[in-house]
Amino acid sequence: MKRISYICYSLSLLVLLASCLKDKGNYSYTTVPALYVDTVGKQTRFEVYQSQDKLHIEPAVVYEGDVSQLTHLWRLYAANNAFDTLSKRAVVDTVITRPPGTYTVEYEATDRTGLKALMQYTVVVTSATPSGWMVAYENAEGNTDVDLIRSALFMTGSPDVVLRNIYSGRNGAALPGKPVSVLYVTTGLGYLFTNTTGVKVQNTDFAFAQNFSQIFLLNNPPAVVKPEAFWLGSFNQGILVNNGDVYWASENSLIGKVTVDAKGYRAAPFVYQQYAKQGGFYDQLNRRFIIIEQQTSQATTFTNASGSARFNLNNIGKELLFIERGFGQNDNPVDPYKYAIFRDPDGAGRYLYVINFQAPASPDVAAIDISSAPDIQDARFYAVGNLGPAAFYGTSSKVYNYQVNSAGNSITTPVVGFTAPAGEEITCMKLFKGHGTFGVGAPTANDSKFMYVATWNEGQQQGKVYLLSANITSGELGATPLATWIVGGKVGDMSYKIQ
Repeated sequence: MKRISYICYSLSLLVLLASCLKDKGNYSYTTVPALYVDTVGKQTRFEVYQSQDKLHIEPAVVYEGDVSQLTHLWRLYAANNAFDTLSKRAVVDTVITRPPGTYTVEYEATDRTGLKALMQYTVVVTSATPSGWMVAYENAEGNTDVDLIRSALFMTGSPDVVLRNIYSGRNGAALPGKPVSVLYVTTGLGYLFTNTTGVKVQNTDFAFAQNFSQIFLLNNPPAVVKPEAFWLGSFNQGILVNNGDVYWASENSLIGKVTVDAKGYRAAPFVYQQYAKQGGFYDQLNRRFIIIEQQTSQATTFTNASGSARFNLNNIGKELLFIERGFGQNDNPVDPYKYAIFRDPDGAGRYLYVINFQAPASPDVAAIDISSAPDIQDARFYAVGNLGPAAFYGTSSKVYNYQVNSAGNSITTPVVGFTAPAGEEITCMKLFKGHGTFGVGAPTANDSKFMYVATWNEGQQQGKVYLLSANITSGELGATPLATWIVGGKVGDMSYKIQ
């Protein structure tokens, strides 16, 4: 027994001694250098415009070695693990042509030993011309181009940026003539008209789609090309006023000239939406309103009003200066009231009519003489809110706001809400408004809450757009502009592009 214990003790001692001996094997030990991408405080999410903006990322690579010996690889991953190789340089700086969507971009740095560092970024690709406020302006050559303003002030989560020259930049040249209308239509095509021509463009990138002749069915345009206005009709189709004539559209084509009766007509440069009708317009020649019926070139007139009505849709007797959907509506069928500004044939008086086109026998919701309003004789621009009784008018230097009391047939005393800086002339004024089918929808939360005022400084040859907050009830404008943007020229029209 003692012999066995002695043997065990001896073996344990040998194992202990062996463990103390140095390993003299043929090994080499290398310290692995640090290699990683530092993301502390660094941007990891980017937004670029399809086929327009460059994706620019400079990763903060940390490497305990010779950085010049690193190789680099940038990949953009699409669906089903497919990927595009964007670059093999340390910094990626390239245009993204993938369709709008959210993508993962991966950066890989590798040293000579095969050690790698990986970093992933989120990249949002948006349409080349995404949602925003379109500004059609006259450039230095006297032609028309468009800027697109995007801001978180009126578009949640949007970067504050002005996309310049989106028409000429995409199509190689500006559109001849001075700006008349720029309009987004939900059918997928937008429109840009000048006083000498017009085009249809793709909503996604503002690429040319059709020229003026092609906009008309069978390439049959009017003999005299003189666009005066282009408005959205009741069924999300455009309606053109050209040289006093009205042309209605269906399936993205202008079908033909609207005819009325033997009296003829000369349309004012306005079109309004009306329930179950293509739309409506005002005949300046005979001083009456005209109904554009559905899917036909034959228009009709209204029946005469009753003797107690304060005006007759079939014989207003005044010249129209402005008409637009406003606050209040006929309930059955639902059709918003229209607010119209008229002047006497001699040009002296000014009148605000609130009109219910669904009740031609008694259309007079209000008929207010506003001739004594300050500077009303010099007013060039008008607007009314959708969500409250706020109303506005603008001269070449001031914007006034006031409140309409239809029940009391009165308005509050207009007050100056904005004055253009010295040297600047107001050239356009538009309230941010929603337009839906039949003119009923108000698709944005910001409807009637922002006023855009465009100015032109002749001495500096500079155009600006001011963004003002607007109270939907009183019309009060913010004392200080929320933002001011410099645009490419003298602004002639502005409107919102939804996508």
